[in-house]
Amino acid sequence: MKNYPIIIENYPVALNPQKLKALDGNRFVIFNDLNSVPLYSNHSQKADVTMAYVCLRGHIRMNIDSKEYTITPGMMTVLLPDHYIQHLEVSKDFVGVFLSLSRTLTREIFPQLSVLFFFILNAKNTPCIHLKENELNLFMEYSTFLWKKITTEYSADSRQDILSGLLRALFYEINNIQHKHCMKNWGKSPKEKLFLQFVNELEQTLKTERNVSYYAKKLSVSSKHLSETVKEITGKPTGEWINYFVILEAKTLLLSSQKN
Repeated sequence: MKNYPIIIENYPVALNPQKLKALDGNRFVIFNDLNSVPLYSNHSQKADVTMAYVCLRGHIRMNIDSKEYTITPGMMTVLLPDHYIQHLEVSKDFVGVFLSLSRTLTREIFPQLSVLFFFILNAKNTPCIHLKENELNLFMEYSTFLWKKITTEYSADSRQDILSGLLRALFYEINNIQHKHCMKNWGKSPKEKLFLQFVNELEQTLKTERNVSYYAKKLSVSSKHLSETVKEITGKPTGEWINYFVILEAKTLLLSSQKN
């Protein structure tokens, strides 16, 4: 729980009457009003974007993958594509700031597959985190700067490069916060070490090797043992993760080629 005051007036982006700014066909959206986006409703639905937001006042009560959470001031929530979300209650005095990224932009700002993997894993296991005061201020500083830059006149390419750089820096900070809160002592058990080895191997050879048996052989374990270990840690077997990243990589490359 937070033990520090939150003075909303210190964060003008949270009260900006424009409420929403979007870039490049909604690849990136920053907003401060839940009514600005169709994602939020009382019905359970599957998210199609990556979203990070903080609560500054009031509360949200919601289901994330059928588990209920109450988000209160000072908390950060990270939602991923394919998360099933349902809003149960939003207090009338709620104030927050939201950042939304498309699947492909998420992949672009995490060029290292291993970093993206753990960002996804942390968000799935612990989507809601109580932030320390300096962590909240960090999120809000980036959000304020992003809002300013998205409204500043640049060439299209310059704006894209600037915002991508800022988003990469912010989401690496978020990943670091997740790690400190969720995985401080992680990676010491034999199964966790095997999982880390799998992620490192996947990062190096995903473009050429997509069979579970290949990774099992490289790690000197059976395919069954590798899949069971990965599923125990992540909720998905090895093959599903390989397919997930292959498809994501293909979409990212396709979008990149279309831009060029």
